[in-house]
This record gives sequence, C-alpha cells and structure tokens, in this order.
Amino acid sequence: NSINSIATKDVTYKFKAVNADGCASQALVSLAVNKAPIATNTGGDTTTICYGDSVEFNIVGSNIKSYEWLPRALGDTNAIKVVKPSQSTDYYVNVTGINGCRSQKQLRVKVNSTPQMSFALENHVPSSDDMVCYGNDFTLNVKPAKDGDNYSFRWDNMSTDNYISQRAQAEKKFYVTALDSNNCSNRDSFTVRIQELPVLSYDGETSVCRGSALVLNGAG
Repeated sequence: NSINSIATKDVTYKFKAVNADGCASQALVSLAVNKAPIATNTGGDTTTICYGDSVEFNIVGSNIKSYEWLPRALGDTNAIKVVKPSQSTDYYVNVTGINGCRSQKQLRVKVNSTPQMSFALENHVPSSDDMVCYGNDFTLNVKPAKDGDNYSFRWDNMSTDNYISQRAQAEKKFYVTALDSNNCSNRDSFTVRIQELPVLSYDGETSVCRGSALVLNGAG
C-alpha cells in the first residue's frame, strides 16, 4: 500500500483501490519536486593565497534563506565569511532555500609558504657572526634558507642584488624583501653590530736628544 521512489522531477501518481466486493475507486496525486538552492562563491571554488593572507568568501544564489559554515567553530550564518588559514583547508557552507531544501558547497583554500631567508656577514669579528670592527668594509649576503629555492630580493635602498656592502660606522639594521615564484613575499632583517677599536694612549717623552736611548710605553 505504499510506493518508494526518489524525487527527481514533478510526478503524478494514480492510485486504485478495490474492496472485497469488487468495487473500485481511483485517485490522482501530483507531487511537485522543489529544487535545492545552488550556492556559488564569487571567487571560485578554489583560492590560493600566501601564508598570512586572508580570503573572503561571498556566497550568492537564488532563494537562499540561511547559511551554515563548517567547520562549526566558525559559527557564522552570513553569506560573507573571511578566513585566514595557516595551512591548506577545506570549508563547507550549507545553504537552505526558502522552500526548505538544502545543499552544500565545498570551498578549498590552498596556502603557499612565504620565502625564508638566511644571512651571512663577510669580514665579521671572528668571535661573532653579526659584528664588524668600526671603520671596516663589510658585505652582507642573503640567500634562500632552503637549497633549491629561487627568490628575487629587494633591499630597502631598492638594490636587487643578493648582497649589500657598506662601511661599518654605527650599528644598523638592514631590511630585505624576498619574492618567490608564487608571488609570495616576506620581509626580514639583519642587524650589524659594531666592535669599537681599541683606544691607545702614550704618556712618555715627546722629544729626546739625538743618540739618546728611547723607550716607548703604550697602554690600551
């Protein structure tokens, strides 16, 4: 006395009943199949960002009544949602239409890492990797922290070399920005410290007779 089927389109069913006396009757039942809402993100299903960036989802669609974002910790019920994942993550939004039907949309965010750099100081004080004797010329080199990576560099003085050369006059912090093939960038810095030169003093004679013995004593 029942029919099991999956609703895919509007349909009309004819029912016929016959009693024990052979009397029959029939009825027509029409079912209208409501469509689930179709949700679309204006930025597409997959978005690629750099680490530290954020993404704004904007869900559009006809006759949508409510929104539920997953993971549930997001707890949002709006069509617009901003996320800032630290790693590649899938997000889901369940939408309910004004007719009560539901559908789910999957959105993927791919997160690219930012460039990591390492610095090397030439002509530094042997006991320190970041110290130069006052007045000495030095070169600060920068390269990708991982072998095989390839970055372009730009120092704050707009130089695009992978090094910068100066004369040590005072402690100074050098900033450089690295850009990789994914168009992800990172700004890092290296501080060059100054080792002061030893101070010498002399308190002996400043004039002597020709042929006299001379002893010079210095202190520092």
